[in-house]
Amino acid sequence: MTNTIIYVNGQNDDLDTDLGKLMHDFREPDPDKMIYPVLAEKSRYYKETEEGVAIMSREMEEMREEAAAEAALNRDKEMIARKLRRNWSPAQIHEYDEYPMELILEVQKELLAPAQ
Repeated sequence: MTNTIIYVNGQNDDLDTDLGKLMHDFREPDPDKMIYPVLAEKSRYYKETEEGVAIMSREMEEMREEAAAEAALNRDKEMIARKLRRNWSPAQIHEYDEYPMELILEVQKELLAPAQ
C-alpha cells in the first residue's frame, strides 16, 4: 500500500465547487451551517454528545502528552549537543546526566552529519 499526499488550498471558499464546499465545512465550527450532512453529523457527535466529547477529550490529552514528551526530548538533545560541542565525551555525558547512551550517540551522529 502506498501513501499519497494531496495538498489542498484550505482557503478555497468557492461554494460552486465540491472542494470549496468541503473546505467551508472544515473551517465551519457550527455543524448546523455545514453543507455536507455526513461532516455535520460527525462534528455534532464529537462536539455535542457525552461519548463524542469524551473521545475528543482523550485524543486532545494524548496529543498534549505527545507534545510534552517531544519537547522534553528536544530539550535533552539540545543539552547533549551543547555538551558535545564543549568536548564532553559521550561517556562523560552518560555518567554525569544519565542520558541513555543511544540518545547521546544519536545526537553525536546528527552533529557530525554534513549539512544539507
